[in-house]
Amino acid sequence: GGLLEHAMPINGLVLVTGVMGSGKSTLLAAVLRHIIEQGGRNVATYEAPIEFDFDAIPNPGGPVSQSNIPEHFKSFLTATRNSTRTAPDVVLIGESRDPETLRGMIESAEIGVSAYSTVHTRSVPETISRIINVFPVDERQQVTATLISSLRLIVSQRLIPFPSGKGRIALREYLPFTPEVRETLLETPPERLIQTTETLLAESGQRIQDSAYKAFQAGSISKDKYLAIVAERKTKRI
Repeated sequence: GGLLEHAMPINGLVLVTGVMGSGKSTLLAAVLRHIIEQGGRNVATYEAPIEFDFDAIPNPGGPVSQSNIPEHFKSFLTATRNSTRTAPDVVLIGESRDPETLRGMIESAEIGVSAYSTVHTRSVPETISRIINVFPVDERQQVTATLISSLRLIVSQRLIPFPSGKGRIALREYLPFTPEVRETLLETPPERLIQTTETLLAESGQRIQDSAYKAFQAGSISKDKYLAIVAERKTKRI
């Protein structure tokens, strides 16, 4: 199915990744706006700072609360733990980079909330290991299992200039974490996670090369940009 269909699970974790300025927050805001407009779900956001004013959405279909960290809550973890009392169905956590925030994000997903966040990585395969490696060694095994069980979608986005030099196109790599994908990854030894995710991406998702190829065929990116993306992934294969 399409990306949007996977981006709105009933529960679990949706991560949008990319480097600085790759439009992660904008993509996440578009998904949340869609959820808010559809209605029927209680949405809470925790950001540092608040990037999008969801109050400005005309006719929201349900309650939306936005909190600024550290102004309203000391940290993301206290915010997400507090959120269980305000009972949101959907939680947005601005950016997850430290163990505390990531713990809050995973805990939210575990209690049946749809949790959304951004992570600073360049590809879908490196995202899981990047998150796991933030945690102390003795916690990693537990975190890996919980994280994989909670995941529903990882989207990695980058913006590439059009050949004309005016404007940019979003290229997206994504993997829906279906029950089969999660089961495969739960059975994968830690040192093979990146490789296995790479394989699953080719089978069940969309690789950045595929996205770049479509864009190149449509004349939206130049040949050298397309070849650079293809080359970048080839060298990393083990």
